[in-house]
Amino acid sequence: MILEFGKYKGLSIYSVADDDPSYVIWLAQETNTDVPLDAIAWANDAMMEPDYEDLHGDDWGCRD
Repeated sequence: MILEFGKYKGLSIYSVADDDPSYVIWLAQETNTDVPLDAIAWANDAMMEPDYEDLHGDDWGCRD
């Protein structure tokens, strides 16, 4: 599904789910957009996973 409106117009719902999962959840709950169930699940999973790069920077785990 390619979004046809809004700030993510032209992008895949799955790429948005990776980058801004809360937007996909909002889209499903607050609009009349028919968001695929697997995209909602994808967004929920993305919200649950920590962003390790944000937590540790570029050098997490490297002990040279």
